[in-house]
Amino acid sequence: MHSLRILQNPYLDKSLDFYHNIYKEFCTSLNRIEVKFLNNQDITVQGVYNAPDENKHEDMFAIRGYLSCMERFAVGIDEEIYDFGVFEKTVGAVLTIHWFNRFKDFIIPHLCDEYNLTYKKLEFLVSRLKIEQEKKILKQEWISQGLCRHCGGKMVGRFTRKCKSCNRKEQSYVNS
Repeated sequence: MHSLRILQNPYLDKSLDFYHNIYKEFCTSLNRIEVKFLNNQDITVQGVYNAPDENKHEDMFAIRGYLSCMERFAVGIDEEIYDFGVFEKTVGAVLTIHWFNRFKDFIIPHLCDEYNLTYKKLEFLVSRLKIEQEKKILKQEWISQGLCRHCGGKMVGRFTRKCKSCNRKEQSYVNS
């Protein structure tokens, strides 16, 4: 029944179609960047242009390619063309936050431009992903402590456990 609901949601369909369309470009860009810039260091504009090899323009093209994909997703999510949940699950919150932080030097100049909304939307998407990650971590802490996954309240009851704060029943599955 759940898969039927996904197929009937146009936002999910558009999100998945877009992700599949840009997946090759996305992976090619990230693979080139990962091979070229090891050790999770921040990647700077000066670092790319001062690199000793001859492929600086290809490196910049790979970085711009990745950022372009992320900008398109950010704008699409903001305009409700694409689904945030699908993005979070397919592209990944941790990966997006990680690469956004590595590319800060490329992004910050564009954030200062009041007319360039795409980077502002990308920054907003990353901040939203960070908030969702914090919520997931908090929920996992609550669950591990035997608290309500929804509000962190104390669970009471011997046979049917309910939250004392929000009155919701305990659920046996982890991802909600």
